[in-house]
Amino acid sequence: MNTNINFSIEYDYLTNLPNRIGLISKLKRILSKNQDGAVILLDLDNYKFINNTFGHSHGDLILKEIADRIINITDDALTLFRFGGDEFLILIEYHDLESRVLCVIDKIYNIFHQPFKVNGIEKQIQFSMGIAAFPHDSIDFNQLIIFAETAMYKVKESGKNNHVFFSQSMHDELNGKLEIEYILKDALKNNGFKLVYQPQVDSETGTIVGYEALLRLKNHFMSPIQFIPIAEEFGMIKTIGRWVTKEAISQLRLWKNAGLEDRFISINFSSKQICDEGYIDFLNETLHDFDVEPNLLEIEITESILIEEKYQSISFINRLKDSGVCIALDDFGTGYSSINYLTYLPLTKIKLDKSLIDKSFLNPESKLLENIITLIKNLNLKITAEGIENRLQLDYLKTCKCDLVQGYFFSRPKEVLEITENWNLTYLI
Repeated sequence: MNTNINFSIEYDYLTNLPNRIGLISKLKRILSKNQDGAVILLDLDNYKFINNTFGHSHGDLILKEIADRIINITDDALTLFRFGGDEFLILIEYHDLESRVLCVIDKIYNIFHQPFKVNGIEKQIQFSMGIAAFPHDSIDFNQLIIFAETAMYKVKESGKNNHVFFSQSMHDELNGKLEIEYILKDALKNNGFKLVYQPQVDSETGTIVGYEALLRLKNHFMSPIQFIPIAEEFGMIKTIGRWVTKEAISQLRLWKNAGLEDRFISINFSSKQICDEGYIDFLNETLHDFDVEPNLLEIEITESILIEEKYQSISFINRLKDSGVCIALDDFGTGYSSINYLTYLPLTKIKLDKSLIDKSFLNPESKLLENIITLIKNLNLKITAEGIENRLQLDYLKTCKCDLVQGYFFSRPKEVLEITENWNLTYLI
């Protein structure tokens, strides 16, 4: 009976491979002997697509087939574990480590070269592998796993379907990420975030009609370009996204209470927030609690929100639109299929990326920008041009009949107090 209990605890029910608990037990014993070895963390690149397309039972059969193929190359010095989900871990114990690891990697590539056939359906499986060696990289169990994961995610960032050995530069990069993670956690806990506001200006009248809210850290001079990817990677973007949403809606209420005319606030929405299943309920409740009209809040999305889980993303955006908020497609002109999105997304506005404006301004004879603006207007969508830095750009955009303009030519992002004190400011157009 005890043997059966131990098996159920240390082995995976689907593949019959030792699991994460079994790995901990064995790897700790090996590390205590101070011998050479390595861990190879293997993560499937397209498993989620397989599950969503063919069903979880089909995905389970794929995992079992992968386990069966890899187990055939194992020996006394090589152990395969089901690490969790679509991840496998290969533990190598060997003195001639480098040649042994490379040999194992070659065998794994050969294993995956042949397509997997389940229920009559053939599927090519791709994967990413991260490798960490001991004692070279670390003799600490937890660090080794983190290092292997770090290397594996490096492969994911670089295009997937490859392998990478952990390096000191990755270690330094990881430490930098962990430092930023600490700063973000502290900011969430101790009110360390704020919003600053950049005006969006009517190109005909010079009046301010709304603001883009931009997230900043109160106590650190760190660009969102630095900390937003870390927030996404470490799973904090949902909490931060909700904070931004509530803060913007709260500010709209404060301006209303002060008797100021209605102006919208635009907030940026990360593609990772699509996974926040409760976000729309939170949005609706917050709008209701502060008694703010939904159309005063604009949510900016980018093309990246549609790269993965396209249909889920479209459904999410449609539900956002049903809440009554406005939706803008940001960074328009940086992708290759931007025009296609205009035909099926429930958009109210397009934001032209600065790079598109710069290119068009350098070659106005091409009439590229003018033609794009005409197309967008024919779809009854508003247009904002961002990144305006000088009078020549402004005049060119006015000629092209662009609706709104935004950029340093008018104003850098400002603290809310300065925005409120200069509410009646009108720019010379």
